[in-house]
Amino acid sequence: VLITGANSGVGYTAAKQIAAQGKTVVIACRSVHKAEQAARELKEDVGANAKVVTLPVGLELTDLASVREYALAFLDRSDLALEALVCNAGIMAAPLERTTQGHELHFGINHLGHFLLADALTPALRETKGRVVSVSSLLSMIGDFALDLDDLDWNRREYDPWYAYGASKAQNVLFADEFARREGKNGIVANSLHPGIVTTNLVRYS
Repeated sequence: VLITGANSGVGYTAAKQIAAQGKTVVIACRSVHKAEQAARELKEDVGANAKVVTLPVGLELTDLASVREYALAFLDRSDLALEALVCNAGIMAAPLERTTQGHELHFGINHLGHFLLADALTPALRETKGRVVSVSSLLSMIGDFALDLDDLDWNRREYDPWYAYGASKAQNVLFADEFARREGKNGIVANSLHPGIVTTNLVRYS
């Protein structure tokens, strides 16, 4: 089970619960150092025999080249099967910033980076008839007002961090629905979820 943002918050808790069931967990986060630190903490929490894997590259969702590199690093591991991809990492209500490729940050991190990761890992998911879980939010409902397909990167509109977040969470829902529609024939299941109100470092901007 590959979990993005598994070094803290909801991602770490999910990783701990899954590792406790004897499943192999792949810790995906921005830096190798953070991934390795989280792996050590997981083994302390779950037990030394916990099956926790880190890759030799980080997953920087603000850079699509990094996402591709991470996916290739995973696919190079012939010993790893991908039963589930949990798209969990994200930001909320951040100031207007741009990714390496020039996309608005919520769109780039919360949706686009995960979209590319899932697409690149689809062959591995097909092999296991795996699952994709897209961590969305109840605030995806405001995406109906903020999701402008002609201005996904907020180049023309006045920027609103909460609407940008809501739009990205709506994109998570739409992505899961469409991925399920396209890949259901290959045995892949895709869902989105609202994790509830949880105190994590996601709220650092708000």
